[in-house]
Amino acid sequence: MRRSIVKIISTQRLPDLYQPWTRLNARETGGTGFVIDGSRILTNHHVIAYASQIYIQPHQSAERIAARVLASSAAMDLAILTVEEEGFFDERPPCRWMTPRRAPSPR
Repeated sequence: MRRSIVKIISTQRLPDLYQPWTRLNARETGGTGFVIDGSRILTNHHVIAYASQIYIQPHQSAERIAARVLASSAAMDLAILTVEEEGFFDERPPCRWMTPRRAPSPR
């Protein structure tokens, strides 16, 4: 499971609400993502919102791999990313969804 969880690092330039024609200084933010089916990474929208650069950092690695946004929804606070690095997803299988066990039915 740990190989499927990645750190998302993005450089964001948020809009300045007092001067809408400008942007605030760039800042680096981070979040978590995890590998899903289809060679994609699921994360939160707020992690990549207003990002000029997005990187993926694999578990226990200092390497930063460039990523790009495939889809994003502010309303659902979800985003789907991918990386172009060949072989990245070969070593990182999709997370398996765990479903809660049902309680046995009374007889």
